[in-house]
Amino acid sequence: MDIVSMKRPLKVVGALVGFVCLLAVPIVVEGFQLTLVTQGILLGIFVASVGFLIGGVGLLSFGQALWIGLGGYFGGYILRNWFEDILLATIIVAVVMGLAGGLIGRLLVRVEGLGFAILTLALAQIGFVWAFTASGVTGGDDGYVGIPLGTVLGMSMNSSEARYRFAILVGLACIGTLYYVRRSRFGGSLAAIRENPTRAALVGIPVARYRSWSLGVASAVASVPGVLGASYTGNVSPGGMHWSKSGEALVFTVVGGAASGVGPFMAGFGLYIIRNNVSSLLLDYWEIALGSLMVVAVLAMPAGLAGLFASIMDRLGIRGGTPT
Repeated sequence: MDIVSMKRPLKVVGALVGFVCLLAVPIVVEGFQLTLVTQGILLGIFVASVGFLIGGVGLLSFGQALWIGLGGYFGGYILRNWFEDILLATIIVAVVMGLAGGLIGRLLVRVEGLGFAILTLALAQIGFVWAFTASGVTGGDDGYVGIPLGTVLGMSMNSSEARYRFAILVGLACIGTLYYVRRSRFGGSLAAIRENPTRAALVGIPVARYRSWSLGVASAVASVPGVLGASYTGNVSPGGMHWSKSGEALVFTVVGGAASGVGPFMAGFGLYIIRNNVSSLLLDYWEIALGSLMVVAVLAMPAGLAGLFASIMDRLGIRGGTPT
């Protein structure tokens, strides 16, 4: 059997082994550490939405934290006032935020490059200030509190194991969605836009429309961990909408590899776990360590950890091509 024919079975086997390992995590990890792992998964989903915009579309956004925050507030409101099914609330929030992101994106994509990044930053800060000042709606500095833990199709989420496994399933759905979009005909058009927008427009690709649609997809995915985080913690804080959260996600994306669909997720997840286990040792130097890691990643691993892994696999003759 040649290498090309071996690649797909190896990917399938690797995915199945990885899935089984994820489901088995509660066997060896429990209590507070399992809660940290769950929060890491939610952060990984958020970072994956940032990676989709950078690696899949070529859009640098400092405003993704807006969508995780709005998702948290809207999801919290639904769970507290309408019903307590987390799955249904997540679907509703993702659809609404996806439509809102696409509509707002239609205005943002009129500007390219640095101008687009600045507009997303301004939009995120508007949302951040609104969350702080609209205390009658958001709870202001105290946050939106009293959000019930909720259920999933009637099943209780009282145990940390149940919350972890639901987060895993939601994470797989989000990563799978982004993977499918990037591999679809629409994703191919987005890749063409990323490489050369002018040439893409000349061959008939509606650049502005497709970019706005991609922003809708990224906004929907970014809102999902907001809902789960609101339910799991019982509150939503305005601090989660600050632009620095988007900046941190950009760093994680660079470390993981923006060209990869899985790299940003794994970097966000892994660095979150590391930060919460070693931050007591680093104290106030975590940001310095994170910045140093980004410098190393850019200089030594231009394609990120995913690119490094793909290069190693290439040398072993197991797979080829770009990381996915």
